[in-house]
Amino acid sequence: MLNDRIRASRSLTERKLQAIARAMHEERLAEVCTEQRATPDDAEYHSATNRAFVDYFHRLTSRGGHMSFLPDEQSAPEAQGWDAQRIADLKTVIALRENKGVSPIRQDEIDRHLAAAGFAIDDRLRWMVELALYPTYRDVYADAEEQLRTLVGRNSAPAWTTPSTTCSPT
Repeated sequence: MLNDRIRASRSLTERKLQAIARAMHEERLAEVCTEQRATPDDAEYHSATNRAFVDYFHRLTSRGGHMSFLPDEQSAPEAQGWDAQRIADLKTVIALRENKGVSPIRQDEIDRHLAAAGFAIDDRLRWMVELALYPTYRDVYADAEEQLRTLVGRNSAPAWTTPSTTCSPT
């Protein structure tokens, strides 16, 4: 019976994909906001991390996946007014994935959500979910930054974010 359910659920529709992405958004947002509330004295660090991940996931969204930071790529962020630290932070996140395999997208979380939705887990489905998570996780870190600013009393949104929702305070 379980095998029949899994076989019947091989087709990952856009609706199911977005439902998984929304659920993962809520989980990650709660995780990030909890960390920020637990260590409000590290607000500058959290803010830099949020910004780096917003930039990273925006880049993944616009490029359709992982790519090295190419030397020719540096001029575009500079022309947009990015400072050297912001570019360095983005390069650091990219390098962590490329050199050490460290990624903010956790395969075990993707697998858990696919299994809970009744899917037989395979690389194709993982890739589809990962692609859907790029803009979702960009929004997570933008939303976390907005919540951090509220937490530490800086209510003005930074120019680099476009928050879609906010964390609910606990």
